[in-house]
Amino acid sequence: MPYNRVYNAEPREGDLQSTFDDSSVYGILRSNNERSLSTVTSALEVDYDKNITDLYQAITNCDWDGAIDASTRRPQEGRTWVVRHYDEEGDEAKGEIMWRFLPIHSASARQPPREVVSALLKAYPDGAKCVDDQGMYALHYACGNQAHRDVIRMLLVAYPGAASMQDPNGMLPLHYLACWGPSEVSIMDLVLVAHRQAVHARDADGNTPLDLAMEGDYDERDEVVNVIKKWQSSTNTKPASSAHSHASTSSRRSSPQASSPRRRGGDTHVNIFAERRDEDTRDTRNSSVLRSNDSGLSGGRTPPHISTTEPHQSPTSTSTPFLVGRLKDEITVLKDRLKESKWELAAQKNMENEASLKQKVAALEKKVSRQQDELELTREELDEVQNELETKEDFLQKRTKQLEETERKLKEALEERVGLRITLTDLMEQHEKFKKKSDFMNDRLGSLSASLQSMMDQHKTVLKAMRDREYAWKKSAVDRKEQLKILMSLESEVESDDSLEASLDKTNKEMEAIAAIIAAARN
Repeated sequence: MPYNRVYNAEPREGDLQSTFDDSSVYGILRSNNERSLSTVTSALEVDYDKNITDLYQAITNCDWDGAIDASTRRPQEGRTWVVRHYDEEGDEAKGEIMWRFLPIHSASARQPPREVVSALLKAYPDGAKCVDDQGMYALHYACGNQAHRDVIRMLLVAYPGAASMQDPNGMLPLHYLACWGPSEVSIMDLVLVAHRQAVHARDADGNTPLDLAMEGDYDERDEVVNVIKKWQSSTNTKPASSAHSHASTSSRRSSPQASSPRRRGGDTHVNIFAERRDEDTRDTRNSSVLRSNDSGLSGGRTPPHISTTEPHQSPTSTSTPFLVGRLKDEITVLKDRLKESKWELAAQKNMENEASLKQKVAALEKKVSRQQDELELTREELDEVQNELETKEDFLQKRTKQLEETERKLKEALEERVGLRITLTDLMEQHEKFKKKSDFMNDRLGSLSASLQSMMDQHKTVLKAMRDREYAWKKSAVDRKEQLKILMSLESEVESDDSLEASLDKTNKEMEAIAAIIAAARN
């Protein structure tokens, strides 16, 4: 479960180790662990209480936008160490260091957005390689406070070696992840890829990451345990203990910020640190914490955190003067041990350096050879890609020409469509004209039909009259002989009747012709 508490900046006996730099308890533990602390330092330094930088102030307030803006406008603040000293009211001497951090240390303990860490690394790329006065890398803080996966990835990319670095208690970043849980289970694989043997490493108390994960109290514990077991089975290496000397075996998991009195073993000075920290934790006043959550800790452990508190108000414990005096005596002894350890370490390093250099040279030669082979393969792949690209370009040119041809045809079709529309408009106009003419012809034909019908009626009337006349003529012919005079008059009438009959025949033929024309027009 999330637990991200800041350092308690009130002076405590456990924090005395920060005032002696390399000759501190931390220095002894690191030297006895046969590790040289590679600290990349910066010459820039400010006092927290006097001239704190805008960048560090923004990080302290979790003002991430302000932090990004400050690191962009003043990148030198990203490499500026922020130091806080004890004042004269405390038990420690005035001016001694309370803590000393880079902005990236403080930000990593506060679950920052990836953009903040990216800006800090851009301002100071070596920030991920720097160790604070507590012996902690930014990666330790990020892993101990459930930072986002991208944050841990960027810190590993900036300095992969941090995955194999131990804190004063022999804890690797993987121990922090196993103890307090990651924000995502995939982070376990990310850290283990950077340092495979971390899965077998033991801290100062002999605990492997699997031991800490089994004791953990967070939602992803079972998944974390499974991931660690999987990596253990894939790396057939015996667990490596980080406790190589009397000092490392005596150290407890009392991180530079909190202690664990329930831990096993340890010599007097570490136990005193633990007891004193517990007293200070109970008596601390005016402390400022970020996301405090004391529930669900595994085995009394607390993850790393950064201090932003006010100067210490001395607790009312009556044992404080005795503890301080005793601790100072022990620190004097530890200084002497440190000198001896440094001489031994220097002699051992001189012997080991030659063999180590040979091994490194051989490893580098193998690496160069392997990289040359990879480069050759990459070149071949590049040639194939270039050939494929040329083929694709030819294909693209053909397709481009086809597209241009299609566009030209489409343009012609559009122009043709416009012409067809004009032609269709003309045809429709002509159709309207012919329709009007047809209507006019129909009217004329109707008129002619009416005239023809009238003429046929007249013809029938005339024909009837002729028949009546013929009947009358025949009747009068009988009396012709008797009535000669009447016959003579009738002869003149007959002549007129003959001409009338001829006229009627002519009229009949004309009407038949008109009827034929009308029938043809109707068809």
